[in-house]
Amino acid sequence: MFLYPAAAVLALLLAACDAESPEGPPATGPATSTATRTALPGVDDPVSPGAVSPGATSPATSPWASPPAASPGATDGAAALAAARSAVETAETAVSNGRAIDIEFSKRRQVWEVGVISGDTEYEVRVSPDGREVLDREDDGVAEAEDRRALEAADVPLSEALGTALGEVEGALDEASLDTEYGRQVWEIEIEGDDGTSTGVAIDTATGNRIR
Repeated sequence: MFLYPAAAVLALLLAACDAESPEGPPATGPATSTATRTALPGVDDPVSPGAVSPGATSPATSPWASPPAASPGATDGAAALAAARSAVETAETAVSNGRAIDIEFSKRRQVWEVGVISGDTEYEVRVSPDGREVLDREDDGVAEAEDRRALEAADVPLSEALGTALGEVEGALDEASLDTEYGRQVWEIEIEGDDGTSTGVAIDTATGNRIR
């Protein structure tokens, strides 16, 4: 029996192992995945410039945004009427049983000067520009008999007449007093417009109607 040397047997075994191994070195690069990824709506879809995502909401309007500006004429007219009527009522309250017979706004002093009669006495009451506060009161002495009679005959008070006049003519009150026109007793009211022009308004003291 012929025996192969040990070295020859070892060589044959190594040759057999090499024949069973795959050719070439093992791959070292990243494996390529063949799985298909499902596109997600709103995420993978291309969005054109300016387009809004289906789930997006438009920016909310700020609650502190400025409201539309009001008409200056309407606002000023309402404020002027409120201040004038308030000045008359405040002055009348400052004198027991007092009724206003005239009113004027002093631009130099920046106060309302209201003439008020109570009984036989006439007072001058100074009121703040907003018509809410009495600043001073002076006793002007005995009221004229003609003024007392005219005031007693007036069914329409001065504050009401101011409301009618300033409701029809835009501007601020300059002055108002009792007067007579065409044989009728009236409240003669002067209203100054924004352009500085003065408009005279006559309110019948018996009916409250404007006659001029």
